Amino acid sequence: MKYTTAQICKNGHIITSNIEHEPEKCEKFCQKCGAETIISCPSCGEPIRGDREYLIPSFDGNIKQWEYLPIAPSYCINCGNPYPWTTSALNAAKMFIEESTLSSDDKEIFNNNVKGLISDTPNTKLSAMRIHKILEKTDDIVKSSIKEVLITVVSEGVKKILWP
Repeated sequence: MKYTTAQICKNGHIITSNIEHEPEKCEKFCQKCGAETIISCPSCGEPIRGDREYLIPSFDGNIKQWEYLPIAPSYCINCGNPYPWTTSALNAAKMFIEESTLSSDDKEIFNNNVKGLISDTPNTKLSAMRIHKILEKTDDIVKSSIKEVLITVVSEGVKKILWP
């Protein structure tokens, strides 16, 4: 299996998921938000995985197929550090909660559990359940704002718990 390199802006917009075959799509800055674009992990330099190439055997030779990158990955596969868009999404969610009228205890529960939403661990669903309870106490503006910033970095299972 072979992967291409993706170019993604620091806010998580995919510019191209295949810079090797679509160099004309590369941009220094994102046209959606103006953020700088990257093709490798800022922490370790590992290229960001893009499309996956695989071969399907056929009678007249192998047929090349592509599986396209649907969303920007949250973490680097080499060093495990979050990409800039992941960190930005978490920080934005925390800022929305800080601006809310929640109690300091609820804000602390949120801040202690929000990072667990972007990892796929045994505690992810517990974190999602706790965050869901906190979000039920907030107004619609805070709920929708947090959904907007987290929707691209959380798993499908977390989405079902937070936004049924």
